[in-house]
Amino acid sequence: MLFFKEQIKALDDKKKAAVLTSLMLITFLLVFHPEFESNDDNAIAAISAGMRGNYNSHLVFVNILLGKIIKIFMNFLPAVKWYVVFQYFFLCLGFAVIFYSVLKLFQSNSAAAYLIIGILILFWGYECFIKLQFSKTSGICGAAGSFLIFTSLKEEEKNWIEIILGGILLLLCSMLRLSVFELVIILSAVIGFALFKNKLKKREGKAIYFCIGTFALITALGIGLSVIDIKIYDSQTEWRKYREYNHLRAELLDRGFPDYLENTEKYAELGITETDILNWTSWNFADKEAFTTETMKAIIAMKNKRKFSLNFLGEFFTEFFTKFLGAFFQERCFLGLSLLLVLWFIYSRKNRSGIFVLIAVILGLNLYFYYKGRYLVNRIDTIIWLMSGLSLIYFMSEESGCINADSKSIRFFLISIVVLNLNAYWLNLTKDVNPQEKINAKEYLNMISQDNNKLYLVSVGSSPENMAYGIFDLPKKGLLNNYYSLGGWQTNSPITNTVLKKYSVKNPYRDVVDNPDIYLVDNYYIDIKLAYIRQRYAENAYAALVKNIFGNRIYRVITKPPALETENIMKADPKLKNAFNCQVVDNTIQINGFAYIEGIDSWKEEFYTIIINQETGEEKYYFSTQKELDGITEPCLERYAGFETIINKYDLSAGSYLVRQILKLENKLYEAGSGKLQIQ
Repeated sequence: MLFFKEQIKALDDKKKAAVLTSLMLITFLLVFHPEFESNDDNAIAAISAGMRGNYNSHLVFVNILLGKIIKIFMNFLPAVKWYVVFQYFFLCLGFAVIFYSVLKLFQSNSAAAYLIIGILILFWGYECFIKLQFSKTSGICGAAGSFLIFTSLKEEEKNWIEIILGGILLLLCSMLRLSVFELVIILSAVIGFALFKNKLKKREGKAIYFCIGTFALITALGIGLSVIDIKIYDSQTEWRKYREYNHLRAELLDRGFPDYLENTEKYAELGITETDILNWTSWNFADKEAFTTETMKAIIAMKNKRKFSLNFLGEFFTEFFTKFLGAFFQERCFLGLSLLLVLWFIYSRKNRSGIFVLIAVILGLNLYFYYKGRYLVNRIDTIIWLMSGLSLIYFMSEESGCINADSKSIRFFLISIVVLNLNAYWLNLTKDVNPQEKINAKEYLNMISQDNNKLYLVSVGSSPENMAYGIFDLPKKGLLNNYYSLGGWQTNSPITNTVLKKYSVKNPYRDVVDNPDIYLVDNYYIDIKLAYIRQRYAENAYAALVKNIFGNRIYRVITKPPALETENIMKADPKLKNAFNCQVVDNTIQINGFAYIEGIDSWKEEFYTIIINQETGEEKYYFSTQKELDGITEPCLERYAGFETIINKYDLSAGSYLVRQILKLENKLYEAGSGKLQIQ
């Protein structure tokens, strides 16, 4: 151990930073379970990996130039999930630069440097490496670039390599997420204030002008990259229309609709009902006739725009001190910032004016977020707390020897770090990951993908993509070619619209009705959707649960019972394997069993139940629900051969009935079982 300690001491700051970053990456990935923080990254990764057919550079929130680079790598080596690889590369680069800057600032006090780096690793390192999210990755790059530039400018001689590297990192930040780049530039003013104050004391005005000029140039270049991104998108009509649609969609779905009860008359003038609002606010807004660009503009115009006034400021500060502060302490990186603040307070207390500037900037940003109606977002706050922490580190570096990192203080901070992170670490380490659920989710999506004669319309929250494919799992190219989400920021984009065009669907909500080739997947909001469809497109519509696979509920939306040509039913087939049971349980008739044809995939089976009154000859037809067979955990042809029909006993009058279970497969009908039933 002593040998390795001496070896590390002998390294220069760049190599030490690289070693620390490598150890952080390896340890986190080996010990913890990394995952995407939000569905946004899953969707972006799916686009870049070609889940809808082709590798695509239109990553929407990420600059298309970076998207094109990722696409080149996907074409060159498609076995790698390059979107994730690039994120981890950018994170490693950003953290290595931050660690290097800290080591450089505290050269005369290496114990203090390692204590600070420990805080950065165990709070921000964990947050970014284990809860991967492109906005946070963008912020790490931006914070690292800004911090490196200020660290370099603190010295009398300019280090052009460091300044250029800092500029590149800031431009990477702008390409990953422009709004985060803007946030980093604003927060950079805090360290800038400290630098200017120091340079003014030394009468080094040129250094101040150089700093302002450097950040002005980088800002201009970042905006320029954004303009190029916009120009490329707008050069394609479909993408230009989508950008406008998505911007309006975000204004409503991210920041809220005007209250229905307070605006009932205005909504009525637009032909919008409470059912419409319920469906749209559940994020299932993919109605191309009702939820249009024009409709969204009209709804947004109904919003009462907040005005800056004394009342508004009073409302904000009340919320800030009663709600915001409590919420901040639930954010891991705010706890890390608190430790750095304690470190500053105990050992430094220098640059108090900088602390006031920092507090003012944090208040100003939260006031802006509150005004816009989108605040307390962890991935954004993570960057605010990092930039604030780096500001405190910069303040302390002005007197680097002030931190007396003796054994007692190190023990105190190490114990504090462990205690503050223990819950998060424990939850991640003990997270219940069921391997069978992942296998089932992956097979479920594969079976849908192979059923390419059908279009699956999927309600938001009813897709097991996140379960099936972890952060490093690469899905099959073209996996979602017949899979269309009824909501989310991808909806109505050229990428997802190609799926609708393939099945000649113009409006999912209208075209799903009585269409045997379109399924509706919904685990939570089927009643709201039915009410919506009845109100707008088919007043007699109802949902028949035709598949219930691993808890995923797949419906046909119909206006009339199914009809079968019963004279074509095959009553005997040597390859048919089946079991049938029918009984009355309480107030329900329960029919269940299984049926499959040897050698044929059971996923494409359809089941129907016919109940025949033996006295009158009247026949009633029902959709039967297809299910997976119990006890089978591995993929096989017969796995989805189960069926179940549950009918209200009072749908039938008293008498004797014949129950026939029908299997439909490859346009052939088979009798899967029959039995007699007596209704009292």
